Amino acid sequence: MQVIQWMAAILLIVSRTAGAGIDCMNRGGDALPVDAYSVSTSQAGEMQRLLDEHGRIKLDPAGDYRRATGITLRSGQAIFGAAGTRMGRLIVAPGTSGAVVSGVVPDALEFPPSRLRTHDNCFERFGARVSAQQPLRLVNAVVENNLFRDGGSIVIDTSRGGRVTNNRFIRTLVHGTWPALRVEGRDRNSPDRNVFLWMSVLDVQGDGIVLRRQAELNLLAFDAENWNHKREGRMPAMLSASEVGTLRTFIAQGGDPKPDPDAFMDVDARRFELTAARLYGAADPAIRLHAGVEHFVDLMSVGTTYREDTTRSRLIAFRNWSGSMQTDGGSATLPTVEPGATPWEPPSFAAIPAAAGKDSGNARCRAPDMRTSLQERIDREGIVVLPAGTYCISGPLRLRSGQGIIGAGTGQTAIVAMSGDVDLIVGGDHYDDKRSTSFVLMDITLQGGRAGIRHDADGAGRGAQFNLVHLSHVVIRNMSEAGIVIDGIYGWDNNLVDHVTFLDMPVGIRQIPNPRYGGPVKDGDIAGMNYMDKNVFFRCRFEDVGTGMQLLAKRANGLNACIECRFANFSSSAVELLNSLSTLLANSDFLGSGNGPVVRSNQLLGIVASRFSGVHDGAVVLDADVACEDCRVTATRGAVPVLTVPGKQISLVNSRIGGTTIPADSSAVLIDTEATAAGTPGRLRILANGRWKTLADAVPVPTPSLLVQWQ
Repeated sequence: MQVIQWMAAILLIVSRTAGAGIDCMNRGGDALPVDAYSVSTSQAGEMQRLLDEHGRIKLDPAGDYRRATGITLRSGQAIFGAAGTRMGRLIVAPGTSGAVVSGVVPDALEFPPSRLRTHDNCFERFGARVSAQQPLRLVNAVVENNLFRDGGSIVIDTSRGGRVTNNRFIRTLVHGTWPALRVEGRDRNSPDRNVFLWMSVLDVQGDGIVLRRQAELNLLAFDAENWNHKREGRMPAMLSASEVGTLRTFIAQGGDPKPDPDAFMDVDARRFELTAARLYGAADPAIRLHAGVEHFVDLMSVGTTYREDTTRSRLIAFRNWSGSMQTDGGSATLPTVEPGATPWEPPSFAAIPAAAGKDSGNARCRAPDMRTSLQERIDREGIVVLPAGTYCISGPLRLRSGQGIIGAGTGQTAIVAMSGDVDLIVGGDHYDDKRSTSFVLMDITLQGGRAGIRHDADGAGRGAQFNLVHLSHVVIRNMSEAGIVIDGIYGWDNNLVDHVTFLDMPVGIRQIPNPRYGGPVKDGDIAGMNYMDKNVFFRCRFEDVGTGMQLLAKRANGLNACIECRFANFSSSAVELLNSLSTLLANSDFLGSGNGPVVRSNQLLGIVASRFSGVHDGAVVLDADVACEDCRVTATRGAVPVLTVPGKQISLVNSRIGGTTIPADSSAVLIDTEATAAGTPGRLRILANGRWKTLADAVPVPTPSLLVQWQ
């Protein structure tokens, strides 16, 4: 108990020194709050009046409200939907604050030009993935300190007025439309500074990302595939940046299958920082650096080839798996951050609801069995809304594409297994050929079976590809195998899983490699290869588990991310990865350590703004090649953990690892990092061939630069 209290105190201290945050991000509650006023599709014409009268309204799951158009959202108001609820144009009144739009997909989300400051609002799950939806346009408006989570293409233009700054764009998914992102300011000293965290750009017919006249911009974890494939783009590369002060990228992967591919990046930024890029199939050179690039940093990238006009100073470390470093320009090359920037606040979580049933010590139901009646409702209604109560089942509920269950809240509605060998939710379509499918599961607890959700060849089918699922605000607890099992299907691709808790089970999320699949070289892209690509787990919690996430692949996974997650009381590892490329762990907490490494991977991964607390003596923190920015390791009292293992490469930027040891036969580059294991402090130190070397003197002052709020 003392250790837990001590770790909580550390997190409290960190949170007090972090950014103020966005209040609505911590609103808690459910995806569809029970206290919000229900508006049926037949009342669509009255939506504005009902919104103004009640303040908080909720719309029918998957309901079509598009005849309600031109609705104006004001301060403190909220509109909730689920499973792709549609509506017409939604106008955010200038000066709005404290508003929430969640699970509702408008034809357009509009911010009228104004000098009034629109701030501290949350827009969640509002992207349609269809060309019929207009891009999010922030033009000549003052939009500050807002959350935009799970949206589509974006246009930001303050060249003639307005200010768009300190906004968090988390999970931007753009397929087919172009440009995916266009940001244009007034000059290099523009007040616009924003963070884009996780972006997928797929099959854009023209330009991908266009950045002009920005002071600072941070772009983390983005993937681009098949850009400008109809040659309609005007820019020279997938990402084109001109007249930019500082451009920071962290985990960028991409490839262009055209016979004559375009370049990946064309950069004219005074300072350009590139970390953990993985490029394949782009033009050679993949990256062009213009004469305006004065300082260039490339840490731990693969496949990066350059054309440089002139660059005043460079720092290139561990490129293409080499253990070498190139540097000139001294400390001027080191990554910098605007004075006064503060890191994002650590995520907070509400208490986990108690187990369902009169005997909370018994995780399973005895009677009555409601499986048949629930399955009949699902087959009849598609998406079933269950009131509060405990629903016992003797066998799995089968969800076909588009079907689902929405409860009254994780502490109110529970589906409980009657025995430990019951999978509670399984796929019901059984596709043998490759085909996309989806399901809905929200505001509910799954308790006491073998697996909470199982997607395997017997149920979902070898060809099932789960895409754009609606899995939100769910507690999965007391399972004998795992919370989610993915086994022998085609794959899980481009999904957002948010506010899901995995409690008391051997594995939280278990991806099982198919023993019959010989790999992409031998068998190619086939049903049953069981891959996981571009899945974002946001504010998920893994507690009292053996391993939190165990993603083991034969066909390599790509760009999966855990953002603002929490791993606690794991007996083995928090995260175990095999053949997972460009994985990101961002603003997450890892409390304690088990009998395995806290994080293990055989591929390079990126960790940003994450905290490892209460690590035991001798425990290995990172058994992987890792790029870290703002990583913090705190051991239990008197303990000396091991940061990494022999033979691994690691870059640490703006990090604090205290008394953690670093094996002499590993390779490391430390930039503005506090590390007593590195011996004599310095702003730039490198470990190679068993020896530490200082390349830039002065005492390091770790100042996070990626997930930050600017003054």
